[in-house]
Formats: sequence, structure tokens, C-alpha cells
Amino acid sequence: MKKKWLGITILIPNDYSESISNFLFEQGATGIEEIEEVSGKQRIRAYFIQDGREERILQAINKYIKSLKSFDPEISLFEMETISIPDKDWASEWRRFFKPFRLFSKFLIKPPWAEVRIKKGEILVNIFPAMAFGTGTHPTTKLCIKALDMIIKRNNISVLDIGTGSGILSIISAKLGAKVVWGVDRDEVAVENAIKNVEDNGLLNIVKIKKGSVGTFRRKFDIIVSNIDLKTLKRLSHSISKRINKDGFLILSGVLETEVEELKKHYLEGNKFILVKTLKDKEWVCLVLKRL
Repeated sequence: MKKKWLGITILIPNDYSESISNFLFEQGATGIEEIEEVSGKQRIRAYFIQDGREERILQAINKYIKSLKSFDPEISLFEMETISIPDKDWASEWRRFFKPFRLFSKFLIKPPWAEVRIKKGEILVNIFPAMAFGTGTHPTTKLCIKALDMIIKRNNISVLDIGTGSGILSIISAKLGAKVVWGVDRDEVAVENAIKNVEDNGLLNIVKIKKGSVGTFRRKFDIIVSNIDLKTLKRLSHSISKRINKDGFLILSGVLETEVEELKKHYLEGNKFILVKTLKDKEWVCLVLKRL
């Protein structure tokens, strides 16, 4: 059965566009498009998979906006519209605004149809945006990429990417020099998209994608990266700790700064890991841990 997408368009004062965007991502938005700026206000559109949670999401947005109105009357100018987007129109929607972009002066991320000029030393990554989350634009994806770039310094290491999505973290791990990379996801559409992206980047001999989770594996890895959510990271903590080599690294993201202490409890208690680095982008956080 083909998926449908819910597009929620919001007109909001410029000062609040960033906080609204982050809130929409927290509610499960797979991507956010900045459509236009109108007289000091920003019109943004967020995309959600239509899976029966639409009413709850709309209620949450209205409640959040109402809380903002309580201390800033200007928010009363807020406007919201919704549209339903058939799956067949999804790629064309994203083709309109997913443009090539550079990350950390090292990575050039682009959709397959874009023609670009690569600078000397740049790492090119092709990502087809069948799923918006995972194109590299969200702060948590950027933080994980930065962590991988810090850690992968030799070419004989193995990487497990849990909740691979588009496969971007698996692909970048391989392009940084990892010898063996596995990406897993429970979503069949994500798996199909990730396999396509791995093929488009010429990495089928290094990166393997499969449907599943960390429990699918019996071997251990030098690096495990997971950019998902607090609830899932807590639930998988025991399984993840068993699948990482001694002195291996664990990269965890998809959490807000307010959730970090709770996440640390599940991984630092029991003296199995030590905290190596905390990376931040706005209110989003990425933890880099080392297995003892």
C-alpha cells in the first residue's frame, strides 16, 4: 500500500521559525521546507507520514502555539494549513527544494539529479530523498557525521548504523574509510531507499543494508551509531552494549539537551562506557561514548 504524506504549512514570525521547526521534528516530521518570507514572517511546511497520528500532531502543534501566545501576542498572527500529498508526488515535492549543500567544508551532499563541481578533497555523497529525515539537513544527522569524522581514522574498522533511514551515516562511514558497514532499519521503505543510495554511491561491496535492529547481529562492531529517539535508545541499551568491541565507540543522537541526563543513566551506569565527547547543535545533542 502506497504511503500518503501530510503537509502542514505554518506562517509564523521569523523569531519563532527555528523553535517551531525543532518542535515539528520532535513530533515526527520527516522534513521541513522554508517556502517564503513575508513581511517579517516565515512560511514553512512540514511533512509527516499519514499513519493515523495526524489529529494528535495537529493538536500538539496548536497547544504549542497557544503556549507561545501566552507570553508573546505577536504569535496571534500564526496561520496553519494542511494538505494531503500522494506518495507518487513525494519525490517531486522534495526535488523542488532539496539542493546540494556542503557540510564542515568536507562533505558535499546532493540529490542524484543535481550537477555539482567537486572541490579538491571533498567527499561526495548522493542521497535520493525518498525519506526527508536522513538527507543530512537535520542537526542530529550533522552531529553524527561530525562524530564519525572524528572517530574513523583507520580503514580496517567495522560500523553498525542502527535506524539507518536513508543510509547516509552508513555511506559516510564507508567514504571515511570503514571496511565493513551494516545499516539496519525496521521500516521496509527506509531499507529500500538506503539500498538505492548505497548503490548510487558505488558502495555495495562495503555497505550492507537489512531490515532489523541491533538484535539481528551476533558479531561485534568497532563503532555503533544510532540517530533515533530517547525511548528507543533506552530500550536498546543492553543489546547495544553487547554488540560493541572493547575500546569501541558508541555515537548516540536524536535527543534533546533536556533528555541527555536520562540517556546517560542508561549507558554510563555499570561502568561499561565512558563519555568521550558531547556535541551540540541548538537544543539537539550527540553523545560519543567509549566501551571499557
